[in-house]
Amino acid sequence: MITISISQDEELLSVIDKIVTSTQPEIRLVVPNGARILESVENFSLIKREAEAAGKTVSVATGDPRARSFAQAAGLAVFAVSLQSYEENELNYFRPRMSDILPPSASIKHSQPPDQEVAPTTHFIKEPKVQRAPVKLEEIKEEHEILDRKEFFPKTEVTQIKNDEEEKIPVAAKISFRAVVHKLESWPILLVIGGALAAVVVAYALFFSPRAELSIVPRSDDFSSNFTFNVAVNPGAEDIAGQSVEIEKEGVGEVSASGSAVVEDKATGTVKIFNAYSSAPQTLVDTTRLVSQDGKLFRTSATVVIPGATIEDGEIIPSSIDVPVIASEPGSEYNIGPATFSIPGFQGTPKYTKFYGRSSVAMSGGAKGTVKVITAEDVKKAEEAATKDVLAQAEKEFAEKIPDGFLLLDDAKFMNQETLSNQETDDKADSVKAVSKVKIRALLFREEDIHVKINAMLSEQFSAQVEPVADSVKIDYTVPSLDLDKGTMKLAVNVNEKVAWKVDVEDIKQQIAGKSEEEIKKIIGSRSDIASGVVTFRPGWADTAPEDISRITIKLLSN
Repeated sequence: MITISISQDEELLSVIDKIVTSTQPEIRLVVPNGARILESVENFSLIKREAEAAGKTVSVATGDPRARSFAQAAGLAVFAVSLQSYEENELNYFRPRMSDILPPSASIKHSQPPDQEVAPTTHFIKEPKVQRAPVKLEEIKEEHEILDRKEFFPKTEVTQIKNDEEEKIPVAAKISFRAVVHKLESWPILLVIGGALAAVVVAYALFFSPRAELSIVPRSDDFSSNFTFNVAVNPGAEDIAGQSVEIEKEGVGEVSASGSAVVEDKATGTVKIFNAYSSAPQTLVDTTRLVSQDGKLFRTSATVVIPGATIEDGEIIPSSIDVPVIASEPGSEYNIGPATFSIPGFQGTPKYTKFYGRSSVAMSGGAKGTVKVITAEDVKKAEEAATKDVLAQAEKEFAEKIPDGFLLLDDAKFMNQETLSNQETDDKADSVKAVSKVKIRALLFREEDIHVKINAMLSEQFSAQVEPVADSVKIDYTVPSLDLDKGTMKLAVNVNEKVAWKVDVEDIKQQIAGKSEEEIKKIIGSRSDIASGVVTFRPGWADTAPEDISRITIKLLSN
């Protein structure tokens, strides 16, 4: 268990902070008569709540009847005392004094008379252990029985406590320092003692000479400005250098046909018919029969005239013409590949071998019975498959092409995607294939180049009394116009950041040297470059800043 003593004017928040930051789970709080936290039972309720939240158990020791009743009402264990502990006096002596400094406009609550000692607002988490004789506390009694009878210990006089060990020291052992020195027989011992005394004096000067620490929050203001820049692949003197990035990607998606239909379709195609017979033209009427070498019968779909052959040096050079044909019967067996055709109508005449046909492309469309048919859903799925794959790949490859240090804005990026399929709805086919082509283009710029331009412009706008606060800048970009073909872009930039007033630390040291807390408050509060501050004197008995400014420390804090 640890005992924490508080002063009469100590704030509730300071008391709670000592409890929460204590390293001991059990804490006894010593409350003097008339302490500020005795104003209401709510203060003790807050202490109990915060202590339980921090895993601490708090009891209250006090000689103030009202404090005991409030603490018990809040659910705290209570003990009655009539003697202020030696430890409380000891800690109050060495505890640093600290107070907040606010500008004149800030309201100050709980003002105190000038002649009243300012209560310390800081405490040590780990207090040094001091070897001392045990202290006897008189008239300490458990509070539970007393509170039940509504009886309280009256305030009693403090009795003098003597150390039992001191009384046991024989008189002969009390030898004066002068007698000890007189009995020293060698001067080296005198030097050792003198050095030790000098070390003690130096240590005292270092640890107990007055010091002052002033923590200052400089005044800060919000700053906003707008700029416009031109970004170009081929920049001019005032332009921001840009870089174009472009990528094209193609994806394929194929889906099996899900529809079906009962059909009787005849195969169709084209046959080139040759005339190697004479220079005279030859007419073939519609439905003229053509037979392939494997016996498949086709008929012409139109009447055509085959040009006459050319005679050169007595040799016949055949002429030809393309003729559309259709199978004589429905069925897929007529979907034959390239073939040679004869004309049965010329059979038995010299023309039979001189007029012939050839196909260079397979016949198609022949079907009979139930066949697969392309549906609209098949086409959609094929296009989605092609689009999904290619878009993800294109975005990935595009991101990999962006150089380090360059910034890509969404408004400076253009994407075009086109998807086509080789089949249409109701086409008779086993599957449908779709091809999707993606093209991504963008104009990039180095954000560092923008920062250089902005800083140069802002430095002209800032006065000599302010400077930008580090890491406070926020930049928003918009793109009013973009021409990717020309590689140019207009860039609008909005800048928001904080600026802090510059504080002359050495000047403040000179101003507060030798000044009291109230005087320092007035000095800091009167300065337009400071938002707030906190001053701390060390050791606890010091009530003014030292005259030696080397013993004054000033810390600048961010807002």
